[in-house]
Amino acid sequence: MKKRKNILQTFLIFLIFTILLIPANIKHSYGLITINVQTDKQTYGVGELIQVNGTIYYGTPLTTLVGIEICDKYDHTITIRTLVSGETISGNWKLEVLNVTPCDANLNPKQQFNLGDYAYFKIDIKNNGDSEETITTTLAIYFADGTAYTASPAYQGPISPKTTYTTLVAVPIPTNAPLGIGTAYVNIYTNRPKNGGYPYCPEKAANFTIIGSGTPLPYMETAPKTTRGIFKLVIKTMKTDNFLGNYTVYATAFYYNEQGQDTAQFKLILRGDVNVDGKVNMKDIILVIGKFGTKNGDPNWQPIYDLNNDDKVDMKDIIIAIANFGNTGYYLP
Repeated sequence: MKKRKNILQTFLIFLIFTILLIPANIKHSYGLITINVQTDKQTYGVGELIQVNGTIYYGTPLTTLVGIEICDKYDHTITIRTLVSGETISGNWKLEVLNVTPCDANLNPKQQFNLGDYAYFKIDIKNNGDSEETITTTLAIYFADGTAYTASPAYQGPISPKTTYTTLVAVPIPTNAPLGIGTAYVNIYTNRPKNGGYPYCPEKAANFTIIGSGTPLPYMETAPKTTRGIFKLVIKTMKTDNFLGNYTVYATAFYYNEQGQDTAQFKLILRGDVNVDGKVNMKDIILVIGKFGTKNGDPNWQPIYDLNNDDKVDMKDIIIAIANFGNTGYYLP
């Protein structure tokens, strides 16, 4: 009888010990954030559409905020955004962007800006928490066709608890900007995603209109809604003054006191610049025409003129050179 009692006690102790271990085992096996980011191609020409795709899991597909930053190898940021890995997200945010208001230099609301003007954006952010926070607030400007024009800090530093902070940011509108509806996106991060920072809250957006002589372009949605665990961003680079070479996509997220991050790389080239002078003009088009009809294996074959990499120079290559006419970029070490 005593022996049976000891066996029963041993079994109960083992059972209790096993039950106590189950939460720890589940957290260890499934609790860590897994985030993956990639681009749809490895190489893009200046002005081409870049598609960033990613997934995020916390054991199962996760709906959360994902910080995205894209930088060239010289640490210039071409865009910085906060995406949602799912359709919608809500919460009681410790930090939040209250308003983004297009305006003039005197804070008067203004919706339309001419080419060559300065557009101003009044940004109101709030610390809803009970402690001071050091934050990085950013402003990213997109044109109607999805071109990521600029990304810059709007405010970096401390913000006191229960305080609303207002700042004004001026953005020059290029004389060659696409006409139509542009968008300003404001985000708050613990730090830049490149430096491991993550979003405090969803981004806040405001539309404005660039006017001038010509036809406005259709508006392109750059962060389409997705299903749970998936995030997407589609953008274009500017057609002029790009830094050519390697770019890095940084993706970060924070969930239940755990942080995940991942990177992806792609290369930006100046397609059609066959004389490698940093611009696509009539000289390049004439050079491609001069190689018309040549193919791989010919004595005078030069692959730099084969712009679509199909081992021959034909009308397709000439059309590519013409389509990229006026694009520019910088070849730097």
